[in-house]
Amino acid sequence: MVKINTFYVTYLNKSEPILTYEKNDGLNIDLHLQLIALEMKAYTIRFKITNSDGVELLSFNGTVDPTQLFDKQENSNNEAIASIAFFVKMSQEELLGSSRLNFNATIENEVSDVSIFMMKKEDNHG
Repeated sequence: MVKINTFYVTYLNKSEPILTYEKNDGLNIDLHLQLIALEMKAYTIRFKITNSDGVELLSFNGTVDPTQLFDKQENSNNEAIASIAFFVKMSQEELLGSSRLNFNATIENEVSDVSIFMMKKEDNHG
């Protein structure tokens, strides 16, 4: 049965996980999901983003299908691992002035949550 090994957030096209996001003009991030014990079948991954009040800001589905990488019949008894990323871009208006964002990933019966805090970017000019 598939398991979520790791779920974390990075700045768009970066590899280091973040706990805070400096904002001024919206959100540009990648959601990283590492999966283990994948059977040779397609899986739907559901993502949900909520603010600190529990208001849903965005939800979407993704797919991971290890059968696209291997010969299905040769590997029907094998398990696979996967590391996948989905990008998220949201405008300041879509964020509704949120100070914290909660991310939820669900695949079959596995659920993982991660949060980041939205920090106002300081203006260091002059």
